[in-house]
Amino acid sequence: MINRANVVISKAGDVNDNTALGDRLVGEAKFLRAWAYFELVSMWGDVPLYLTPVSSVSDFKPKSPAADIYNAITTDLKDAAAILPLKYSGGDLGRITKGAANTLLGRVLMQKGDYAGAKTALLLVYNSGQYSLVPNFSDNFTGDVKEGSTVLTTGSEFNAESIFEVAFVDRGDDDFNWAYIGEGATAATTTVRNQEYGPVWGNVIPSDALLNEFELTDPRYKFTFWEVGEKMLTKGGTVAGVTITPADLNVDASIRNGVSMKRIFKKYSILDWRNPSYHPGGVNQRMMRFADVLLMLAECEAEVGTPGQAAIYINLVRARPSVNMPGVVLTTKEQALKAVMHERLVELSGEEVNNIDILRWRGKGYYPSLRPDPKAGQTSLFPIPFAETSTNPEIQ
Repeated sequence: MINRANVVISKAGDVNDNTALGDRLVGEAKFLRAWAYFELVSMWGDVPLYLTPVSSVSDFKPKSPAADIYNAITTDLKDAAAILPLKYSGGDLGRITKGAANTLLGRVLMQKGDYAGAKTALLLVYNSGQYSLVPNFSDNFTGDVKEGSTVLTTGSEFNAESIFEVAFVDRGDDDFNWAYIGEGATAATTTVRNQEYGPVWGNVIPSDALLNEFELTDPRYKFTFWEVGEKMLTKGGTVAGVTITPADLNVDASIRNGVSMKRIFKKYSILDWRNPSYHPGGVNQRMMRFADVLLMLAECEAEVGTPGQAAIYINLVRARPSVNMPGVVLTTKEQALKAVMHERLVELSGEEVNNIDILRWRGKGYYPSLRPDPKAGQTSLFPIPFAETSTNPEIQ
């Protein structure tokens, strides 16, 4: 991704027939380069920094300090935000917008510890008028069902809460095909998340700690996890629903509130096809949504010393009509941080932001002072793979 982005950025000036389009594509390329480097620096720390195309081994570079990587990321995102449009429509839905660039900038600045800067970036999203919470929590995770339905109905992709989502289509079969997740314009059009998180593969299952993080009356729990005894609807409601039995879930049991039971993620799942266990999905992957922005703003407010404002943002999320949880009252930084941690875990579980959150909180010393540390004494960074160090001798 990084080298392809570098090629686009370096060659865009050679195309003169549509300057506006060229500028927009450069903005998209800078966003994607920033996204990739944020993943790298968050999980590996110091890595080589390439801002121009690599065409031979002579172009290989040694690792750059994480601070330099972060500076490059923030520069790219500010450039992208200045170029990209507020929104798209029609066939351009799914392209990167100004809101996506500013949301990622907020994430990055929070990870750097610049909460005032992050707040500024996130307020640009909040005040843009482009986004709002959708009434139904599960509309953010499915294209096939809405809460309260007795039959499966059309979902709500590219909804008002979505800031950046990756589009997928359903191929209508129950096959796993490696070509479906490869590179190229005709590949990766379906997602295998339904299989990875599904009842037979069970490669990703909720931990006991996550399950018990949910308040017993929080309706987000039932919209996030499948449990034994629940009924899966059939597509279109044309066949009677199927009640989940322990034999249907090829996972270990988990414990919530003292009850041992098999559970799997419901988010992004296809609710009962001909073969629900193996069916790859067409549900779009929401990479950023407005609830995340609200909770990042809450964390920024907690960090800069305004816990009352943090409570306002948290309570907006808790007041979603399908959630309708009681509001919180926060008067201290510690209260606000604990509330933010709780809310991010239950609102955003399974959405690929928890790892970044934990790294940030651990780096600030909030594990174990505010929460137990599940990985106490272990490093927070991955080692650079041998395939990389053996290919690039400049990496030490």
